[in-house]
Amino acid sequence: MDKFFSQLIDKLYQKVTHDKSCSLLFEKEEFDGIEYSNESFHEYSKQYLNKPEDFYRKSESSDYLLEIIERNETPKFKLYSFTSPFATQFKENENCYYKMFDKGSANTLLIFSPGWARPNLKMEVNFCTKISRAGIHCLLPTIPFHQERTPNGFYSGELFISANQLFTVANFRQYVSELRQIVGHYRSKYQKIGVVGMSSGGIQAGLLATVEDIDFYFPFITGAELGGITWNGSLTRFVKKDLNNKNITEKQLNNIWAIADQKYVGHNCKAKYIKQYISKYDEIIPTKYQLILNDIYKNPKIFYINNAHTSVYLSLNSIIADMIKEMRH
Repeated sequence: MDKFFSQLIDKLYQKVTHDKSCSLLFEKEEFDGIEYSNESFHEYSKQYLNKPEDFYRKSESSDYLLEIIERNETPKFKLYSFTSPFATQFKENENCYYKMFDKGSANTLLIFSPGWARPNLKMEVNFCTKISRAGIHCLLPTIPFHQERTPNGFYSGELFISANQLFTVANFRQYVSELRQIVGHYRSKYQKIGVVGMSSGGIQAGLLATVEDIDFYFPFITGAELGGITWNGSLTRFVKKDLNNKNITEKQLNNIWAIADQKYVGHNCKAKYIKQYISKYDEIIPTKYQLILNDIYKNPKIFYINNAHTSVYLSLNSIIADMIKEMRH
């Protein structure tokens, strides 16, 4: 009954969300102005698989200066922004925004990396508010090309993950560089800094944990083997359709996205403590890919969720309570 009901919620949710096919598909696959084939980019990126911090560097140029601006304050959070460490062709995406939930004093900061194509962050704000009420500060970044960073004429997240394979990799690099700047800025202000990555946000949270010393890392309904997830996940079926139209195979996608995939770089993970939150009936990030991630991290503790993907919201309070308990250890 749990399986049927939770998967039904996921199917109903997908009927009211955007078709995830991207309306801007490039003819060429380019990265940093250089054109690559799937095979040639895989060969190029191999040099970084054992040292991903050189690929996911903190900024595009050595003279980058982090300057954080307070934008707004609400009863729940303060809104900040800074210029992204990597340039972008879309002006709306030039600044990184984040919400800071920091009422009262705390010695621990949790960074929440949200999922792909979220139309809003109401659930995430609720999550962070509950964490902050427990005496743990929480920081919620806006992913490139989402919410206020969405270019005119596109929907939230449309440009972030798509059949534009190397543009997707560049977007991941931009976001990881922003997270690195955030960690660097707050490291001296807290005794412990951790990250929770939900769904596709767990992909970039995992990358952050491979390049920065993190005290704790909570992969949350996320996984490894990105080509397999794209091919077999229900929410990425439109990306798969676009890739099929470009004659790209699942194996080729796994290769070109290897530098962004914990299957290939997760052995570099620097997190001192990992606990994984796995949805048992997931068809968006199919459960088998969540278990692959667990194997990569040498089988850390698991919190099994008796839901699918979207329906994990039904278990959110118990998940939050468990994360708070883990952060207080």
